[in-house]
Formats: sequence, structure tokens, C-alpha cells
Amino acid sequence: MRNQKYRAHIQAADIELPVDITLERRDDIRFAITGRRVTMRLPLGSSPELIRQKLGDLQVWAQKMLTEKPVL
Repeated sequence: MRNQKYRAHIQAADIELPVDITLERRDDIRFAITGRRVTMRLPLGSSPELIRQKLGDLQVWAQKMLTEKPVL
């Protein structure tokens, strides 16, 4: 099965950030942030409910990162 890619947006530190969501062969969930976007990588077969839950976790994580390192 091929990687599946989606796009969403979250609000963190009064900034709307685009989120690249990638479903791929992996065992864990990973978040990353750059100056332009946030990336969330999940295992293939993740349910929509899990994705929504992790988007909430990602929003909390991004808020924390942006307050700790405002240069991003």
C-alpha cells in the first residue's frame, strides 16, 4: 500500500498552521515543526478517530513548541 497524504490546519499561538498528515508504514506516531508547516506521521490503517485525537495532541504540542522556541 502506498503512503497516503492529507492536509489540515491547526491553531497554535494565535497562528494558523498547515499540517501535512502522512500515513505510512511505521509503528509509531511522530510530530515535526518547521517555520512553514507542521508534519504528523502515522501508521497506515490509523482510524479517523485516532487521527482526530492526534491532531488535538499535535495542537497542544505545537503550542508548547512555539512558546518555548518562538523563533520557529
